[in-house]
Amino acid sequence: MIKYIDSYDFFACQLDNQRCRLLALPWEDVLVAHILPRLPLMQLFDLQRVSKRFRALIRLFFTKRTTFELVGHHVPKVAFFSLVKDNNVLRKLLLESCSSWLTDNDLLPVVSRNPRLQTLDLSGCNGLTRHALVAVSLTCVHLRHLAVARCDFVDGPSLRSLADHCGELRSLDLSGCCRLTDATICYLAKKCVRLTFLSLAVNENITDESVEDVAKNCRGLEHLDLTCCLRVRDVSIRTVAEYCPKLQSLKVKHCHHVTESSLEPLRKRKVLIDVHPPPRRDRLSLAVDCGPYVNIQPLSARLLPSGLNADPLRAHMNGPAKVSDPWKNHPSFPPVMPHLQSPSHLLTLHPSCLVLALRCSSSPSLWSL
Repeated sequence: MIKYIDSYDFFACQLDNQRCRLLALPWEDVLVAHILPRLPLMQLFDLQRVSKRFRALIRLFFTKRTTFELVGHHVPKVAFFSLVKDNNVLRKLLLESCSSWLTDNDLLPVVSRNPRLQTLDLSGCNGLTRHALVAVSLTCVHLRHLAVARCDFVDGPSLRSLADHCGELRSLDLSGCCRLTDATICYLAKKCVRLTFLSLAVNENITDESVEDVAKNCRGLEHLDLTCCLRVRDVSIRTVAEYCPKLQSLKVKHCHHVTESSLEPLRKRKVLIDVHPPPRRDRLSLAVDCGPYVNIQPLSARLLPSGLNADPLRAHMNGPAKVSDPWKNHPSFPPVMPHLQSPSHLLTLHPSCLVLALRCSSSPSLWSL
């Protein structure tokens, strides 16, 4: 396996002391099938300039190639045409890196020669028009994966054409396609019932009506992206939970009307959600602005001062005391506080029922119940 090319002379010279030449290897069975696919794209372009035979080899490789993933590279228009001009067996074409110059005139000839295309990524290609998407839908009827994120040309008529002719769609990315409305998404959901991935992110036109129709018709849905769909509410999320048992991930970030009440059933099913659950409060604390730290503990009989019995204490617990308070003048305890209340004002603590252990501190006080 060749991992890196140091110079063009490496291919022009004989290998292993003139016992073998690279071009003497079988082209289609060895070079095209196993060696050239491991080389970077830019080196393949440079390799064409070594000799006429290498140029013929690279052209054969591009002609037989079924996948072009032009991601992360700025591909000039001339290079793109040299890649695909003779190819009619494409199955996967990712053109996001061509978004700066790609137009209908550049794309339509490629689409017309490759009717068996199954995966197409046109994300951000705003040089195209609705006619390009209509042409794709009419030609590539076996299309399974389509990404048109951030494409302003995607509108109701072009998406309806896609839904009518590409019923085998499994994945559809419509993120940022702000011209789409509920009516179009509902039409799509009824036609493309095999969808497993759908993104409607960053579209303020999407409401509960769209989400509910998608859930009821696309019951094999596994991934749903509703990020920044500001009009989506809990009612549609509950419908998704009810009708989509295979759901694996749900994105509802910045959907301010979606609350934990609709997300909790999905969390119990181990569905990945991009919104964290609210924190739980395991203990109740009451902050007091002034005073020392106070720990409140139940009174036990062994803590009573000598000479006192529990009968006056029981009298205080059963109701208003008519006898004198045994703690009133006892020197071991500070002055009593008549009542302590919880934040809900439902709990009243009487000093005769508690032992107060005080610890002075300069920081704000905390009553722990």
